[in-house]
Amino acid sequence: MIRTLIISLLVLVIASCNKNDDDEATILGHWLVENYTEKEYDNNMLINTVVEPGGGIAYEFRSNGELIITTPGEPAQSYFYTLPAENKIIISGQEFELRGLTTSAVALYARDDFGPGSYEEAIINLRR
Repeated sequence: MIRTLIISLLVLVIASCNKNDDDEATILGHWLVENYTEKEYDNNMLINTVVEPGGGIAYEFRSNGELIITTPGEPAQSYFYTLPAENKIIISGQEFELRGLTTSAVALYARDDFGPGSYEEAIINLRR
């Protein structure tokens, strides 16, 4: 009985040590747009939400600071990006917050303020 318990604990410890995928999470590489969500607020109340599917759009973040966005049936577009902080990315002047970055998913979040209580949120959900 004790031998079974020890073996079970050993397997659990080994499995938890090997399952540290988030330590290797990076924005670099190829991503597919899962969906794009836009929310509009007025007087701090949600007044409109639009969710669009990814439609095969792909993002490729290269190590040289170049972002290639490909849309099916259109020529690829090239943009530059920087990573000024751990959870921030600036793509061609537009600042996004990196939310929930793992090895397989991330959300790019941006907020534009228009005045007290009036703002718009944009969320691009990416998956590998």
